[in-house]
Amino acid sequence: MKRYHNKFIVILTALFLTIIIADETNKEDINSLINKSIMAIQDKEYEKALSFINQAKNVNYTNSSLRKTKTVDSTLAEIYQMEGQLLELLGKKDEAISAWYNCLNYAKTDALKREAEVHLKHLRD
Repeated sequence: MKRYHNKFIVILTALFLTIIIADETNKEDINSLINKSIMAIQDKEYEKALSFINQAKNVNYTNSSLRKTKTVDSTLAEIYQMEGQLLELLGKKDEAISAWYNCLNYAKTDALKREAEVHLKHLRD
């Protein structure tokens, strides 16, 4: 019986460490993609920047355990903020409205909420 208990402890520990490592890897992936998007924006390559933002959004969505923290929600809000800005630059009004609504939904700061509301008002007018 004790032998099975020890194996169970080892398996749980390995699972826990795997989750922690995956969490850090996803954060690094998201930050890397956001940085690539910023570099593409600086080069005025807005479609390319948008593709990096979409990849960052997909990394965020694939790990549902990440989505349970306020930090991740604020990161997701910033991703949607960048997506909204890029879609506006590209003249994709309906998609930009959707991105800004998502930004507003995940925003944790009043400043970001106000920015999303301003963009939404401008896009709806």
